[in-house]
Amino acid sequence: MHPLRTLVIELYDKQVIQVGSFKLKSGITSPIYIDLRVTISYPSLLRQVVACLQDICRSLSYDILCGVPYTALPFATLLSVENSVPMVMRRKEVKDYGTKKAIEGVFQPNQTCLIIEDLITSGSSVLETLEPLVKEGLVVKDVVVLLDREQGGKDNLRKHNIQLHSVLKMTDILEILKDSGRLSADKVAELFEYFHSTQVSSNSSIPSGMASHNLSFEQRLSMIRNKVGRRLLEIVLKKQSNLAVAADVTTSQELLSIASQVGPHICVLKTHVDIIEDWNETVCEQLVHLAKSHQFLIFEDRKFADIGNTVELQFTGGIFHISQWADIVNAHIIAGPGTIQALRKASEHCGILLLAQMSSKGNLAVEEYTQKAIQFAKQYEDAVFGFISMGCIGEPNFIYFTPGVKLEKGGDSLGQQYTDPKTVIGIQKSDIAIVGRGIIHASDRKEAALTYQKACWDAYVQRIGK
Repeated sequence: MHPLRTLVIELYDKQVIQVGSFKLKSGITSPIYIDLRVTISYPSLLRQVVACLQDICRSLSYDILCGVPYTALPFATLLSVENSVPMVMRRKEVKDYGTKKAIEGVFQPNQTCLIIEDLITSGSSVLETLEPLVKEGLVVKDVVVLLDREQGGKDNLRKHNIQLHSVLKMTDILEILKDSGRLSADKVAELFEYFHSTQVSSNSSIPSGMASHNLSFEQRLSMIRNKVGRRLLEIVLKKQSNLAVAADVTTSQELLSIASQVGPHICVLKTHVDIIEDWNETVCEQLVHLAKSHQFLIFEDRKFADIGNTVELQFTGGIFHISQWADIVNAHIIAGPGTIQALRKASEHCGILLLAQMSSKGNLAVEEYTQKAIQFAKQYEDAVFGFISMGCIGEPNFIYFTPGVKLEKGGDSLGQQYTDPKTVIGIQKSDIAIVGRGIIHASDRKEAALTYQKACWDAYVQRIGK
């Protein structure tokens, strides 16, 4: 008999699988209940469960294990012992004395942690475990479960870029119980109809903190792989400024004047060097000096979007030599990953932002395009540290820049749409607000920059609940 068939029949016979009417943690009422806690009283059965989980774990890459409390803790413990892989444990209730740790065990930031769970309905228990792991700087990409009830949990986890790997699905269990005579064909048909029609949406399963990635910049610092991204967050924290100014001007004198005036209040100065009429090496040196003096990064808004060889020449050569002075550049993904590869190859001192969304009316950065940008960013996370987007579009190990920010909402005659800092930072969950005309056209740029710095930082502080 096939091992999975044997396992399902034994789970049913030992009343781990029960048919009736049961209320689940997700709040839904289910005609079938699976209590895998019972397995700890049957060593042989427990061994079978762990052996099945082990088959999946072998194909995955990870540094440590974490079982979702409490049912999956014995499973994770046995997997840890059998494979000599360290394990950490999440506390369900964090004590208000002692170390007050949420995660027990020895680990290092950026280690990959594999979550072990008994079964999944909505995914809420997994996400409750995921949140403190991420806060501690651990990387979570995969979850291994014995049973997927096929009621939305897999899709809910995918929204957090977590891949679910299951030994069994509910359809597998029902087929085996019907074929073995444990359940009648009519009962199985009734159960199939229930699982087909009862899905649990992500809204009921995602913890509020994780849904909006309300982690502080301090907590996210160790999660950023690119060194420019980490340096940016260090500046943000030191200056208490998540404000970027877009200096879209045409003369070097005005560019340097803006940099000098707003420098103390910003974390990033965004430039369009190709519109500067009198750019030269001296201007470049003065701009870099101002950036060092006032501690901000220079972001050349070049929007690279060509084949790799051309991009490398545009980045390193010509009359601008962008790679020599820019801390940050951005790129479209329209030409594929070659654009990113060329920028990464040409300079390890420059961080990349991908254009995932745009603020202009009628733009073509649709959802499919955005998801592709996220995919590329994950593939080249050593070089790409964030996105140009209209808010948080993924996970907290990327930094989100949003353009078109102004204290007064509205737009211009060319389709630019403006959004206020409270909406962009507080509601859309972006990290860095890019302000242009609201500061550049102000009669007192320094005062305007201070006003925007405070507005953007206050929105961030309110978002994380400090």
